[in-house]
Amino acid sequence: MTTIEQIVDLDRYRLDRPGSEDCRHAVAEARSSLDRDGCAVVPKLVCPSAVTAINDEIGRRKHTTHYSTQAMNPYFHV
Repeated sequence: MTTIEQIVDLDRYRLDRPGSEDCRHAVAEARSSLDRDGCAVVPKLVCPSAVTAINDEIGRRKHTTHYSTQAMNPYFHV
């Protein structure tokens, strides 16, 4: 079983400590980006080893996914 520590860089983003100043700061920055831009970019949130594992899983499951050559957003509205 994969743990949050194996996926999220908890040294950079202390999301495992909800009451901490570091966690409040990370959440506040994400909320600010959402309010301002409609999305939140959280650089290097996912550990490099987890990115590799995620990409490997995507490759293994690619044959079961939807693919389109049209430009669309995640909600399929053009």
